[in-house]
Amino acid sequence: MPSGTNQKKTSGRSGSPSRGGTTARGSNSSRTNASKSNSTKRGTSTTRGNHAKTSTSKTSRNAKATRSSGRKKQDSLRSKKPVRYAIIALITVLIAIAALTAFDIILNFGRIHHGVSVAGVDVGGMTQEEAAIVLSRELTSRIEASPVELHCDELTLTKLINFVRWGPTVELDANLQDATGRGIDPLTAESWQIRALTVTASIDGEALAAEAFSVGRNRDFIFGRLKAWIGGVNLSGYLNYDEQQLSGLVHLLETALGSPIINADIVFREGNFVIIHSSSGIGVDQDELVQQMNAAFLSNERSAGIVLIEQKPLITDDAASELADRCNAAIAEPVILIAYDDRSWEINRNYIGSWLSTSIANEGRDVQLVVSVSSELMKKGLSDVLAGYDPGVTPSSARFALVDGGIVIIPSEQGRGIDYAKLAIDLERILFESVGSSRQLQLSVTVLNPEFSTADAQAMHITDKISAYTTSYGWSTPARANNIEVASGYVTNSLIAPGAIWSFNNTSGDATIERGYQVSKVISGSDYEDAVGGGVCQVATTVFNAVWEAGYPIVARANHGLYQWQYAPGRDAAVYYPWLDMKWENDTENWILLTVTCKDGYVTATLWGTNPGYSVVTDVGAWLPGEEFRTERKPNDEMFVGEEKATTEGVDGKIIYVTRRVYDTNGTLLRESTFKSVYGSVTEIVDFGTKPLPPPPPDPDPPPSTPSDGADEGGTVP
Repeated sequence: MPSGTNQKKTSGRSGSPSRGGTTARGSNSSRTNASKSNSTKRGTSTTRGNHAKTSTSKTSRNAKATRSSGRKKQDSLRSKKPVRYAIIALITVLIAIAALTAFDIILNFGRIHHGVSVAGVDVGGMTQEEAAIVLSRELTSRIEASPVELHCDELTLTKLINFVRWGPTVELDANLQDATGRGIDPLTAESWQIRALTVTASIDGEALAAEAFSVGRNRDFIFGRLKAWIGGVNLSGYLNYDEQQLSGLVHLLETALGSPIINADIVFREGNFVIIHSSSGIGVDQDELVQQMNAAFLSNERSAGIVLIEQKPLITDDAASELADRCNAAIAEPVILIAYDDRSWEINRNYIGSWLSTSIANEGRDVQLVVSVSSELMKKGLSDVLAGYDPGVTPSSARFALVDGGIVIIPSEQGRGIDYAKLAIDLERILFESVGSSRQLQLSVTVLNPEFSTADAQAMHITDKISAYTTSYGWSTPARANNIEVASGYVTNSLIAPGAIWSFNNTSGDATIERGYQVSKVISGSDYEDAVGGGVCQVATTVFNAVWEAGYPIVARANHGLYQWQYAPGRDAAVYYPWLDMKWENDTENWILLTVTCKDGYVTATLWGTNPGYSVVTDVGAWLPGEEFRTERKPNDEMFVGEEKATTEGVDGKIIYVTRRVYDTNGTLLRESTFKSVYGSVTEIVDFGTKPLPPPPPDPDPPPSTPSDGADEGGTVP
């Protein structure tokens, strides 16, 4: 086939649209040039075509990309809408909460949050000062309304102790002189009744108001406020109790219901120390008792449960056994007592062992049983060993005495004799510290100083008569007069340190036969009954009034259950050991001496010291009506049916308020106290007859008839 044809085909494959290529076959150069030219044209044409295609492709891709991007944006927007709505909703809620919180803060600013109450008393919206007044008034009235019954679950008693002594309820009313209620033994009772005064319970309105004010203002800022708005917040409230009164009540309950702890100990028997084994005790859970009493006094459910708990001993058998071994080793060899004149005495283990005494030292985890030589026991034992070798002169302390209506100091005197305190220390060192050394004990003879010297007495500056008060007991029975004089002897010459609180019970002690008291009438409930110590309250009342006139703070006082005519209205003081007490405080910087004397049927309490110059103003309120007396009817088989006789006159109870204001020397009011006295009613006792009436006397017989004598009216007998 001709070459031109091949070239044409080749050119045709190259894609040239021009015919010039076939007419220029004769010249190679031309063909070459033409070919280059055509190639260039074709290349240009091809490039343009490719460019166009590329542009079209890019445009298409861009369009697709644009559409895809739009769809992605739409999808993204659609996917973000719920999040955006949630954020908006959250912001709206936060704004609403902030607005409500701001409204809540503004509404309750400076006031107790609305919806807050204390023991059911609504104090919401009040200031602390307003709430304190309301709570003091309302809750004080509530706790004084009626007694609270303390009881112990029988199942608990059965499980813990074999308690079989059951009896009626005993009223431990603070107004009762003997606090046993109609003579019933409080240790054999099933339950007890107490009043607020029994444990000197009181309301601290300011503290309760502060607690109410704190709701929604501390860590519970949000939750506390929401709770107050939604359901309200009711604080349970609490009472304050006198610690000594509360301890006395717990002691009585534990004596009646529980059993004491027995700590392991050692005792010297027949020449050796042996151990006393320990045992757990059963006592009252005081914290739980307080919570129960709080709830009972502050509610209408006037009942509080007594919870008994096991109490572990502090000293174990192992600790006591270890100490017993140590003591037995210490007394194994005798000790030689040597005097300065070379006289000597051998003291064997029987003497030494009898002088050792144990005590519990430290508290908490470090508690331990320790032993020491008792100087008092040594003094008693050495009198036999020395057989009069050291008669000595006993020192005498200074004392105050009443002479010609004033106070004088009877000077102290020094003595001379064995220094038992030093001797005990030296012996203890030989027994337990100087192991392996000589067991010789040097007898110490020294000047013995009195416990209370003349200089000590003079430094108290007890020179002025501060106040005095006298009551009469000349009308009393001999037994009652004896009790007044015995009690006066126990409390006279009391020294009260600056800042100290004087307690009648702690000073006078329990009124028992062994301590010189006799049986006399006491107030029990609404009646008078025979009991040991009747009349002691008159001594307490006399001291109370001397303190009243002096102006010192009165810490504890309760009136009698019945009004006592022999005392100033509202100024009596009932006491009953150990829980019903009369206490007062020496609030000065000087010592005070209390003397109580009895003479010619009068008891006088006098306070001596440095007169603080207090002036006292007393306002006695009017008598207010108390509880009405009730009538109790009793059968009397010595009276006939239909007969009645009042054997005890009924007397209504009454109430009185007495206010005492105390001023200093500048006329500034130091203290103001109002004492409320509630005297009970006397039950009217009416006896009614149950003896059957005697049968009526028989009708008299008719007169005997006489025979007719024939006489007519107005006629004569022949």
